[in-house]
Amino acid sequence: MTIENEYSAIIDRKKNIRDFNKNFSDIRGLLKDIVNYGSNLIPRCFVTSERKLEDAIIIGAFLRQVVAMVDAAEILISNAAVYSAQLQARAAFEASVYLDWTLKEDTAKRAKYFYVANLRKDKLWAQRVIGESPDQTDFDEMTRELSEDLLNKTEDIKKEANKQIEDIDRILSGSAFAEINDDFTKYIERKGLRYEPSWYSPLGINSVRQMAIDVKRLPEYEFFYSLASEVMHSSRYRHHIQFGNGKLTFEPIRNLKGINFLINFMVACTLKTYKKILTHYRPGEIPSFSKKYLEDWRTAYMNVKSVAYKAVESITL
Repeated sequence: MTIENEYSAIIDRKKNIRDFNKNFSDIRGLLKDIVNYGSNLIPRCFVTSERKLEDAIIIGAFLRQVVAMVDAAEILISNAAVYSAQLQARAAFEASVYLDWTLKEDTAKRAKYFYVANLRKDKLWAQRVIGESPDQTDFDEMTRELSEDLLNKTEDIKKEANKQIEDIDRILSGSAFAEINDDFTKYIERKGLRYEPSWYSPLGINSVRQMAIDVKRLPEYEFFYSLASEVMHSSRYRHHIQFGNGKLTFEPIRNLKGINFLINFMVACTLKTYKKILTHYRPGEIPSFSKKYLEDWRTAYMNVKSVAYKAVESITL
């Protein structure tokens, strides 16, 4: 295979990674240590929990998602892909808000809604495999152009899918989840939906923004999450191109622009999540957590440099 040479004005990996290593090596250490702390926090909190479904969801899904996204962001940021790392920070914030909202009240009930929503979506995908989903016509249309090998429904795959559907139906029909499963079905019928709703929708929450308001985290949502959503959905041309003086300038794919803003938000969000988890599961560790922050994390966190670039190459319009 012939490997293309990169167009350095668009992507210059070596230069930007070298710039990161020269100016932000302490940030790599900060993020790695925060992830390491979280990796130990997950089993430590679960061991001392009541090990109920809600504990598995809060610790094993929401907390783990925060830690996983910070880990992924560290990999991207260390490779000067700061723009792309906003997506991981956005996902971490969303999981953090889920965690706060689930712990706020009706914790067991809210965790069950999350669990049932996941089972229903798993069942839908299994039904699509065997060609019996409610949206099968739409699904077949969407996948018509995909590889025949990818869409080939072998007997083994169908057998596995049928077994999965059988297992899910057994769980959803049990006394613990039947009422919640019916609530999702009624919600879909009432709203006239052709898709499975978000796990929180039948509980009266219409969006992550509304949930953020409920847990008093709207400023974070407005200040960062909405901006990161523009990255997610490619809804802002300024992230990619700049117009001025009759010229068009393409933004480089990798650089360190905005690294201070990203690190400040992501670390604050993660530490808030850790403190929330400790408060709920291991309150006696709060003093040592505060000591850890002051001694190991605060200096690097509070001194992230800002970065500015001059346009390197433009095209006359």
